[in-house]
Formats: sequence, structure tokens, C-alpha cells
Amino acid sequence: MRDVSEDPEEEGRVKKNILELWGNPAVCARMEELESTLWEKPGEEYRNWLMRRYVATFAQAFRSAAISRLKDIAADDLMVDVAWDSGGDAEIYLTEMNSGGLGQMESIVGELRGFPDEFHEAIHHATILLSKKIYGSQFDGDPAKSCRRKKE
Repeated sequence: MRDVSEDPEEEGRVKKNILELWGNPAVCARMEELESTLWEKPGEEYRNWLMRRYVATFAQAFRSAAISRLKDIAADDLMVDVAWDSGGDAEIYLTEMNSGGLGQMESIVGELRGFPDEFHEAIHHATILLSKKIYGSQFDGDPAKSCRRKKE
């Protein structure tokens, strides 16, 4: 976005263009239509999008937490996938990128079994950091609270 505040002539042109657009009935109608979405309750489509976004965030946090205590495994060594079923439930798969396996998953499982509390702390920390990165610095709290879906 350009900063027009330092050029009075440019600021005048921008203001004129905006006022001309607001004088166009088609633009006004579209703006009113878009504005109404700000006040409506989010629909099912939005909740589904938000749930998928949260699960994708959680999946990346899971990968980060899984390798947080292992110095010989890099994030690029593992792939995380989310598989959704027809009922809207998700499964997260963490797999090694190298064919044949290098024992990385066994190392992760060993750490999880040996230090479950530290894994829980790492996943919580990673989820908060990723949520701030995705949703902005104004994020404050537990991302799960904002997108829990009602089971009917």
C-alpha cells in the first residue's frame, strides 16, 4: 500500500477516486452485501474452514513438538499429513521423508514414552507460537477454544 499522506496532490486524487467509487450504485450495493457478513453469525462453511485451519496448525505443532528434544532430526526429515473422513473427523500422520526409514520414528516414540509431560508442554508451546504466526499477534489463549465444533 502506498503512503499518500506526504503528497497532498496524490492524496487528493485518491480521495476523489474513493468518492467516485462510493457514487457508483453497484459498488455501494456490493459493499453493503460484504458489510453484512461482518454482523451475521458464522455459518457451517466458516466453522468447517476454521476447524481445518486449526487441525492443520495443530498438525504442524505436533511435528515441531515431536522433534523438539531430538537434535539429530530436522523438521524437513518428517512429513505431516491430515486425513479427513466423511464424518468430519481428522487423523494426523507423521512420517519419515526418507525411504527405508532411518529410525527417526522410533527415536520420537522413545522420547514420547520417556518424557510425556515434556511432549505435552512442547506441543502446547508450538501450538501457541503457530497460532500467533497464523492468526496474528493479537492471538491470546488457547486456539482450541475458538474453534470447537458442536457435536450434534
